[in-house]
Amino acid sequence: MRSAPGTYIWLAALLVTTVVMRQMSPGFEDEFLRRPGLLPPHPEPGPRLESEEPALPRP
Repeated sequence: MRSAPGTYIWLAALLVTTVVMRQMSPGFEDEFLRRPGLLPPHPEPGPRLESEEPALPRP
């Protein structure tokens, strides 16, 4: 444990999280994981550069 204590702390946190999630009802677990603000929104794709190849070749 002396060589990588952070690894063991991380594994302990994952174990606790797993145990807590298993205690929740499936409906509450799904609602909890899908709540807004948990993950940042996906960024909008930027404008396409002229140097990029087209996704499909033109006939």
